[in-house]
Amino acid sequence: KEKHSSNITSLHIPKISEPIASHRKGKRLFIFPKNNSSRGKRLLRIAVQVNFEFDCAVGIKWVMHSLSDRWRAYKYKLRCDNFYPNKSKQEILANRPANVDSNDWVAFVHHYKEDKMKTQSAQNTKNRTKLKVSHAGGSKSNARRDRQMEQKLGRPVCRSEVVLSTLLKKNGNYVNEEGKILAVSFSWLIQLLKCVTPTSAC
Repeated sequence: KEKHSSNITSLHIPKISEPIASHRKGKRLFIFPKNNSSRGKRLLRIAVQVNFEFDCAVGIKWVMHSLSDRWRAYKYKLRCDNFYPNKSKQEILANRPANVDSNDWVAFVHHYKEDKMKTQSAQNTKNRTKLKVSHAGGSKSNARRDRQMEQKLGRPVCRSEVVLSTLLKKNGNYVNEEGKILAVSFSWLIQLLKCVTPTSAC
């Protein structure tokens, strides 16, 4: 599984993903789909099935989702720890982390130092500054959140309730002051609609 394959793995691969997951025989799983291709996803699914034991397909889906999250988080940490504005590309290449393979590090640095990636990063930063109300919903879609809330509450939920749930952090605090103001407005709207149509889901 540790052999590099451009047909299976993404641009920035194997040993960079070292902290992600371990499986039987003390080895680690280093296979990721290339460009989210359907073939790559199938290969990843097979790799997960071969190296992990599950009672149902839900377990496979959960592990793949967890691997994806931790892989993305680890790449982000690598960039935060090693990519500084005052450092040149050559300086970054020369300061390879000890736990990262040299070939993987070169590919990783080249990818994030491309003009295309720099342009995309700048645009993402610009878009982020325009965001007035943040949320704690993560990458989960509102449709999926809606279904999960309905299963948990045992009743239909309205769109306002779904949005309201994304304005609270896990510790119970609001994401920011603007989010708190919006949450109060949504709460008032939900109560009003329930008073007008008690049997409806807002």
